[in-house]
Parts: sequence; structure tokens; C-alpha cells
Amino acid sequence: MVISYAKVSGFTYNGSGGNTAGVILPIDATRVCEDARVRVAKDIGFSETVFVDEIVETERGLRIKLNYYTPEARVDICGHATIACLGYLFEGGLLSGGKERGKEGGAEGRAEGELELVCGRVKFEFVEGQVFMQQIPVTVDNELESRSLIALRECLNISEEDLDVSVFEPCVASTGLRDVQVCLKNEECLDGLAPDFVKMTALSETLDVVGVHVSVLCGEGRVKVRNFAPRYAIDEESATGTSNCALAGVLGKRGGMEWGGVKTFEQGDGMGEPSRITVRLGGSESEPAWVGGKWKVVENNSVLI
Repeated sequence: MVISYAKVSGFTYNGSGGNTAGVILPIDATRVCEDARVRVAKDIGFSETVFVDEIVETERGLRIKLNYYTPEARVDICGHATIACLGYLFEGGLLSGGKERGKEGGAEGRAEGELELVCGRVKFEFVEGQVFMQQIPVTVDNELESRSLIALRECLNISEEDLDVSVFEPCVASTGLRDVQVCLKNEECLDGLAPDFVKMTALSETLDVVGVHVSVLCGEGRVKVRNFAPRYAIDEESATGTSNCALAGVLGKRGGMEWGGVKTFEQGDGMGEPSRITVRLGGSESEPAWVGGKWKVVENNSVLI
């Protein structure tokens, strides 16, 4: 059986970079049973592949059912794959207000609706050439206990002095996917990270997190980040929507970002895949944030299963 898919990058920057995802439309998604989907994602070879299982026009507007798979397992949500998927649907005219357009997300027109995900229903919208998806309100666990802190420093190969605890203490946060959030003191430390992925996988399993999201406040409002998820066979991600949305929530709770504020996170530059992820925090910590960015359709392809 041949399954068609699109290769689409989410959270692109100046027409390049971003994080690539596979997008499978309903005509093919409905032909792949649950047991075969991880194998399809593995054969396609991207960090995440999203199956568009249903697009329905309801009285309240569009409702799109999405399911996400890595080469190793099903996951509840994926920010860059969602941005890539919605951009592809919009560009192909499959969403109300969409139209054929150029090579990168930036089309005229407007579309909005609701996504049906494993973790719940969230809204989406297109604003000024960017796709935004609503996130569930951020949850932040207590700071890591001493044993986990030691394991964290060991897997990142950093010292206690490298941590910028004046911004926030290392903690687990989530807007759908759990990550360890870590803030470092300077860009040099962030850029020079050489993680021990075996140790990081063990820590991720112990804490039941997807991975480790490392950030640094660079001044003039800039925030630079790196994301590691070896537990799911992803050493480093070039763009991660949910992790940056959770980071924004942590900054909001710790006074590093205003509720209702907007911030763009820089990611993937050191990988040669520069990405920009924009987060709009809700007006309070109980309100959901929105994460968004641009997209680029790379190619259409197929895989034999």
C-alpha cells in the first residue's frame, strides 16, 4: 500500500529552517491502522508525523482531528507538526479562507477553528501570515529534588554555577507535553552543550518527561533555546512549540514575562535550521497561551508500507 505525505517545515525563519514534519491527509490517514502508524512515521523518518484523521465543518466552525507519531511512539501533541500541518491545509485551500500562495507561510486570507487532540480540544487561527494554536494552561511542578538536579547537571555536562536560578530553578512544566525546563547564565554555555544522551534518557524516564528544554535570556528581550528528547530517539529538535510555550508559562509565573505579553524564541540556529517560535501568553496564569509561527511546504512524497 502506498501512502502519500507532505514534507512541511513549521516555525521557519526568513524562508528557511524550522522543524520538518510529515503530514498525511485524511484520504490516506484513514487507511493506516493504529498499529501501523508508528511504523509509517519511522519509514517517513521525521521526528514527528501528523495524521489528519478528519476535517469537519460544524455549526461552530472547522474541527480538525489530529494524531501525532514519532518513529518510536504516539505522542499527545506536537507544536511544530501542528503549525506545519495547518499551514499545508491552508495553503492547499482545504481550510476556509485558505488560498494558493508562495513558498512560505504568509498568505492573505484568514481561517480559524478547533483542533481535536488526544489531550483535549484547542483553537487555532491564522494571523498576519502566521499559524497560531491554543495550548492548555501551563502546569509547573515543584523544582527538581537534589538527586534529580545532580542527574540533570551530569546529563548536560554543566556545573551548578552554569544554572541561572535567578530566572527560575530547574523544574518540570507542560502545556501538553512534559519537559524539564532549565535556564543557563550565558549563550556560550548554551551553544557549547554536549549532552550525555544515555544519561538524559534515563533521567527523562525517571521524571516521565519528553526531554530537556534549555534556555538563556540574552538581553533586549531575546531568548535562545535548545531542546533535547533522546527518550523519543530525537537528540535535538530545531523547533518546539509546546516546550517554548511551557517556558513562557514558567517565565510568566516567575516574573520573567508579563501575562498577556508576546515573545519570540530563537531555536535551531546551531543546527543550521534557524527557527522562530512566537508565544502569546494569556492574560493570567489560568488562561491558555497561544504558540505560532510560519511554515514552508518542502515537497510531496509517498511511502510504501
